[in-house]
Amino acid sequence: MKPAILVAFGLSFASAIVLGQGQGNTITAQIVIGPGSDGACVVTTSPADIHSAKRNYKIRWDVTNNCDGTRTVTVGNFKHENDENRRKDPIRIDKVDNVASNGTGVIEGRIKGIKDEDLGTYKYDVLIDGVVAVDPKIDIDG
Repeated sequence: MKPAILVAFGLSFASAIVLGQGQGNTITAQIVIGPGSDGACVVTTSPADIHSAKRNYKIRWDVTNNCDGTRTVTVGNFKHENDENRRKDPIRIDKVDNVASNGTGVIEGRIKGIKDEDLGTYKYDVLIDGVVAVDPKIDIDG
């Protein structure tokens, strides 16, 4: 039986993100994790920020696990860049996947419930096994 990676929304994960445009109102980002020089599972691609996201846009993170063993991969901890007291979770995660070692999976979310005063740039965490790997940004501008 192959180990699996749990791709979930929450507080655990490390990865890499490469931005791409999806179909229609979907923005796609790539998360790639792999072994580092010391053998630990780390981000293997520089993260890219997400720009010009709008209300009700879907965000899709395509996850590739090049690590051995089971890893927990998550996105979360959304914080407004200029005011951490503003809405903390502008993205509702709709789908998570289990991803086997050397496999792929998907995290899907949607920008929901954003008021005009909550528009702006948010930082969020991508974590591997509970350790923050990267903190990319997402700009929500309409």
